[in-house]
Amino acid sequence: MRESSKSALGGVLTALSVSMMLLTYLSPFMVYASPAIAGLFVLILQYEAGRGWAFGEYAAVGLLSMILVADKEAAVFYVCLFGLYPILQDIINHYIRLRVLRILIKFVVVNASLLLSFVLCLFVFGVTYDDLFERGKVFVVLFLLGMDFLLFLYDFLVRRLQDIYVRKLRKKLLRLFK
Repeated sequence: MRESSKSALGGVLTALSVSMMLLTYLSPFMVYASPAIAGLFVLILQYEAGRGWAFGEYAAVGLLSMILVADKEAAVFYVCLFGLYPILQDIINHYIRLRVLRILIKFVVVNASLLLSFVLCLFVFGVTYDDLFERGKVFVVLFLLGMDFLLFLYDFLVRRLQDIYVRKLRKKLLRLFK
């Protein structure tokens, strides 16, 4: 793929990701769903243009989300977790062969990202989690375990969507960006 095509594809995917992030206005559910879906667009650029271009898209979407999206919690979750995870997943899967070690490293990455997201939301952006903390420490632990489960489902989804893209969608997309 030529550099101009990579640039065009990156611009289109960045616009789609930012548009997806702006959908957080629709419902409270979209606070977590929009960053997760926007993170999937990184996969396409990573596959077609490489990790450097994917990091560029991630940075552009993260910066634009922090500026444009009113719900800063969604923007923080994109920056700390969902935008970066597809790139990190590819790196982890590529360099670490032992499956148990890959799962352990992904678990550590996900929990560190969740912790960083919550710290940024609480102390930098002033997002309150009063309803979460009022229910007690056990509920907080259950919430984090639930998020771990959902993020491992996201890991599975990212791998499967990458397979679907390569097998079915790639040829159609490449015709547009020759």
